[in-house]
Formats: sequence, structure tokens, C-alpha cells
Amino acid sequence: MADGWGSDNLIAGLRTGDAAHEADLYDAAHLEWLRFGAENDLLEAYPEASCKRGVTTAQMTFVKQVAAVLGVGVLLVPMSLFSAISALAFFVFFLLIIYRCVLLCAGFGSRTTSPLTGDGAKRRFIWPRYSVLVPVFREPEAIGPLIAALKGLDYPKRQLEILILLEESDTETLAAIEQLKLRPYFKVLIVPEGEVQTKPRALNFGLKLATGQMIAVYDAEDAMHSTQLKDAVRAFQYAREEASSKPLACVQAPLIPHNSGESWIAAQFTQEYRVHFGLIVRGLSTLRLPVMLGGTSNHFDRAALEKVGGWDPYNVTEDADLGLRFAAAGYRVGHISPPTFEEAPIGLRQWIGQRSRWVKGFIQTAGVFFRASPASRIRVMGLKNYVSAVLLLSGSVLSAVFHGPFALWLVAQAVLPGLTPPSEAIILCLTGFSVHILSVVMSGALASAGAIRALITAPFYWPLQTVAAGKAIYELIVRPFYWDKTQHGVSVKSLSRKQLRTVKV
Repeated sequence: MADGWGSDNLIAGLRTGDAAHEADLYDAAHLEWLRFGAENDLLEAYPEASCKRGVTTAQMTFVKQVAAVLGVGVLLVPMSLFSAISALAFFVFFLLIIYRCVLLCAGFGSRTTSPLTGDGAKRRFIWPRYSVLVPVFREPEAIGPLIAALKGLDYPKRQLEILILLEESDTETLAAIEQLKLRPYFKVLIVPEGEVQTKPRALNFGLKLATGQMIAVYDAEDAMHSTQLKDAVRAFQYAREEASSKPLACVQAPLIPHNSGESWIAAQFTQEYRVHFGLIVRGLSTLRLPVMLGGTSNHFDRAALEKVGGWDPYNVTEDADLGLRFAAAGYRVGHISPPTFEEAPIGLRQWIGQRSRWVKGFIQTAGVFFRASPASRIRVMGLKNYVSAVLLLSGSVLSAVFHGPFALWLVAQAVLPGLTPPSEAIILCLTGFSVHILSVVMSGALASAGAIRALITAPFYWPLQTVAAGKAIYELIVRPFYWDKTQHGVSVKSLSRKQLRTVKV
């Protein structure tokens, strides 16, 4: 809620673009109100949507019942049980492959249908007040390039505010910011310590002090295309002119790693991103299906964001959860073309830390989503949206958990004497790999020899997800709300503003 809390030059007594001193605008009670709301607004308004509640009694009962049935099956009919589970698994994964193919085709077809090009881009628009939220934690080395990228945003500065969200303990990043000359539309907001320390909690805190009708989110390592804000405004304007019954809540910009050639992991990660944001997200938004958002370069209608309760501060994959809540509330998510460039992880340890957080968040999101019965979910979302959401969640979690065991089982079947891989397993592998090759080609991610090597060796990359899934499940038990922060600034390659301006969209 912005009313009464914001100021053009000073926010919450913290560093701003034209003042390097502290201003005690709020007393302790006001700051406590902000802190408490950032952590508990969603829980109080929509308790069923908050993952802080954990597993419900009904869910635990269901898990116990399934475990009991499986236990009895292992004791009495182990081979029949194995055959039934195998048949079910093959059916599910074939269904996921078909679903992916539909999204790929829809996403590829949408590339030539954007109204934001040609005559549509020349229309005159009224630019609303825009608040850009940038949560930063222990990223002193990223501050210089980040501020430079944010300064390059093409938007009327009188209608723009950029809130840099720092945790109270992050003195090193604050020191780095104090070395810079910030413009008046920059404000540095210190987020006080609380029950959890997560990115969505910081975003909720910033949202309460933001003054914009539009809200954008960027990460510390982002180098965003200068036209993103204006393209987002245009997308919302066109959406209001459509006869669609579903209002637009958010548009997602594509994320593209700029250091794909730095390592094998970085090349694999880049191809994932190019397919996901270049085709899958486009396909979902074109078909008006729920979109599990990426964690950055989202552009929100503030009213819609507040209506669904903002971010869940206890969910470590916060925007995946938010995308499903938008769908449940009758909103849709769109896409825009101007990209944001990011740093791909270059080492296995860095990659596992990030991927395990994602898998943990997907499991948290699935736990919240499946609290309600299928009938009640379908009644609220519609059958098409419900089925798509189930496939999105199940695909994200099941592929991470079972890639490793399936690969080991398949290798064992192939090399141990007397065993032969089942024909359906071979067909499944060949089909999945063929779809992957097609998707990478369609995404345009084969621009180098390294990219071709990454494509050919992708089957060795996929089982690594199971290592990350194991870490995610362990952390979900011992510290469910812990945010495993990705280390940035590791890459030796960077993207200059000159290079960014030459990107075609």
C-alpha cells in the first residue's frame, strides 16, 4: 500500500539518489508494521495459499495411505507392482512430452504475431508511474553494472522510481552503493531482519513503499534491454483493448545467459533458458494457460499483484507460485520480446545450489496447489488451466527426481548380462531426445560449436537434476524456508551496454 508511506526523495529513512544521509521518516512502530506485513499479509488474507502452513493433515494421510499400499504390494506382488508403476511412469512421461510439443509449436508460432512491432510500436501512450524493485543481497561486485543497466532504461524519469532492496545485515553492498552517484529516482531501501530472509519477503517490503501503478522486478546480475518497461506498458494497453474475458496481470520478458561458452554447465543452462523463455513461456501465454513465472524481468499490474496477496515470503521459488495464483484468480500472463541478459552458473556446485532451490520451491508450490481438491480447483480455474498446471508442476518435479534413477536403470539394463532395455523405454528416450533437439533448433540456440556439443551431450546433463532434487528434499525437511543464494560475479565474461543496445528484438 503506497498511500502515506512514500516520498519522491526519501524512503524509510534510507539512502536515496540525492541524499547520502539518514532520515528517520518512520518510527519503530511503522517499520514493524511494514516488516510484519511483508511476512504475513498473504498468510492472513489467503492462508490456503501460503506454504508456511506446510503439509496439511489430509495430505499427510494421503501420503501414508499410498506408502501403505506400496508396502503391501512390495511384499505380496512385487513384480506386478513394478510393472504397474513402470507403465504409469511411461504414460506420464509420454504425456509430458506431448504437452511440451504443443507448447513448443504454440510458442514458435507466436513469434510473428506481436502487436508491439511495426505500426503498433509507433502509437502514442501515456506512461504510468513505474516502480522497479531490485532485491540485492551480498552482491557488491554487481552493483556498478546493475546501476548502469538500470540507468539505461528508456522510460520518462519523472514517472520512474527504482528501489534497491538491501537486507539489514548487508553492509558490504551498502558500502558499494555509497561509492556511486545515484540519480534522484533511485532509492535504497533497507529491509529489517525478520522471521525469514528471502527475496519474496524483500519484494513485499518494497511493494508497500512503492508508488507505481506498474511494478517490475530485476535481479542483481541482470542486464535488461532498455525498452522493456515501455514494451510492458504497450502490452497492457493492447490487452485492455482485446475482447478477452481474462485481464492481464503480468508480462514476462525472456531471460538469456550471456556466458554460454564459458563451461559445459553454462552451455546446457543457456539452452534450457532459450527453450523455456523463448518457446515454452510464449506457448503458455499464447494459449492463455497458467505460467510459472521466472524470478526476474516480470512486469506487473500492481492492482492485480496486490489482489492475489503479493509474493509468498516462505516459498523459495516465489514467482512460480505467483503465476498459478494469478490463474486461480482469473488473470493471465503475457510475454514481451526485449530480453534480460543474465549470468549462467559455470560450475556444478553453483548450478546444484540454484537448481535445488528451484526444485524445493516447485515442491512447495505443488504442496500448496494440491491442498484443494481437483473438483474445487477445476471449478475456480477451469479444466484446461487445471490440467496444464498439473502437468507443469508434475513435469518440473518428476523430471528432476526420476531422471537420475531412470538413467542408472537404463544403463544397467543395457550392460548387465541377461538383461535388455524394454522397447518402450528406448522409444521414450529417443522421443524425448528428439523433442529436445527440435526445441533447441527452434529456439535458435545453436550458434556455436559449443552449443552443438551441449545439445549432443544433454542426456548426461539431465540426470544431474536428481542430485539437486535430493538436496532439495533434504532441505525441505530440515530448513524448508532457507534461501540457497546463487553466487554471481563468477563469470569472467560480461555484457557491455553497447552490446545490449545492438540486440534485435
